[in-house]
Amino acid sequence: MCVWFYTNPKTSAFQTIIHLCPLLSVTNRVAHLDSSWNKIRQLSALCFQYSPNLKTMDLSNNVISHIDKTTFRKLPDLICLNVSSNELSQFAGEYFKYSSRLSALSCIAISSNHEAVPDFKQLSLHVLETDDFRFCCFLPQNTRCTVNKIWYSSCADILPNLGIKVMFYCASCLILAGNLFSLLIQVKATTQKVVQTMAFVVLVCSLNCVNVVSSVPLWTLWIADLLYGSDFVICEHTWRTQLPCHFIFGIFMGMTFIQPGLVLLMALARMMVVLCPIDTKFKNSKYAINCLSGVITTGIVLSLCFTFAVHVETGHEGLPLALCSPLFDPAHKLVTIRVIHWFVLLTQSTAIVLIVSFYAKLIVSLHNSQRGLQDAMLKKRSYKHTAVQVVYVSVYNVLPWVTSNAVHMASMFVSQYPLVMVYWVTVVVIPLSSVLSPAVFITTTTRKLCGAKYT
Repeated sequence: MCVWFYTNPKTSAFQTIIHLCPLLSVTNRVAHLDSSWNKIRQLSALCFQYSPNLKTMDLSNNVISHIDKTTFRKLPDLICLNVSSNELSQFAGEYFKYSSRLSALSCIAISSNHEAVPDFKQLSLHVLETDDFRFCCFLPQNTRCTVNKIWYSSCADILPNLGIKVMFYCASCLILAGNLFSLLIQVKATTQKVVQTMAFVVLVCSLNCVNVVSSVPLWTLWIADLLYGSDFVICEHTWRTQLPCHFIFGIFMGMTFIQPGLVLLMALARMMVVLCPIDTKFKNSKYAINCLSGVITTGIVLSLCFTFAVHVETGHEGLPLALCSPLFDPAHKLVTIRVIHWFVLLTQSTAIVLIVSFYAKLIVSLHNSQRGLQDAMLKKRSYKHTAVQVVYVSVYNVLPWVTSNAVHMASMFVSQYPLVMVYWVTVVVIPLSSVLSPAVFITTTTRKLCGAKYT
């Protein structure tokens, strides 16, 4: 037996709630029920207890906002159910745990809130029709999900696999430990008065501190991954719209400008000390602090401006990716991200050219100044040591910038790219200079300490 309840939406015959359940109590022979396009607002407890033979049910295009947990309890033969286009505040897989034969479920545009994703793993569904890919993450392995999945959507955690989790943890620890140890070495060298100028110590310590700050987003993502665990797919939208994700975005953005600025300032300071060893202002620690303040303030202001612009442009949709990276927009729809791409490319390219130029001029100046040395071996060693150090500093700073800019620019012009690339750029390429720069400062300062001790 088939039953249809139909109301023309243009009429006023059913302006209040449709009492569907009492209507069904008159017969227990209904097998196919079509109650779509009515103004049904809720389904009460044990609503279908007098229609145990129901096999297919269409409740789509209503205004159902509430379904009781026991609504479908007395429907052991239910096979197909359509609850699409309703206003459900909650929708759970446990509603159907007594409908063991349920094999096809349609729940498109049900307006379920972002924190209430049903778990269908205990059901024997064959097909699930939905427009929310998160529903597909909680299905039995052999169930077919018909969602039109966005290519960069995933059912994984924030950090999707063990390898990436380990790399995030290792990178965070290396950055933190290396730069803190470098700071301790600089403090010890200062107390023992083996440093040439306090201004250079100020620059080194400031770069170490900035590197430590650059590890904060990695630590935050790692901790968030532990807290959310396998439930992240449920909370992803909330995460991308909340303050912690925008905080990570802002830190990434700030470090993108501040780190090149500090490296450029350090290269300029070293060159000026060699070219004008007596009257250069870069030997004055107060002048160095003023320059540092300008670089850091500029980086913070740019970071705040870009972060606010992205927040306004994205609105309630949140940042594009769960990593909260400011340089990836897989949907290619954010104008601000494109502006950031070109601005970062311009600033870092300029910094690279200037850094290489400053260090090249420094090496040439050192080479010319040592021509009058009597001890050829001393000349050779001094020149070789400085050249190796300068080349090393240039490579470990320039290489990550060039690589990351190449990847970011490529991502602007391709429709799809491997998501794992985003993780490796974030955890390996970008933090590389923050891991390697302390090694130079530790090595050079330790040599000075050892030389002073030997003397």
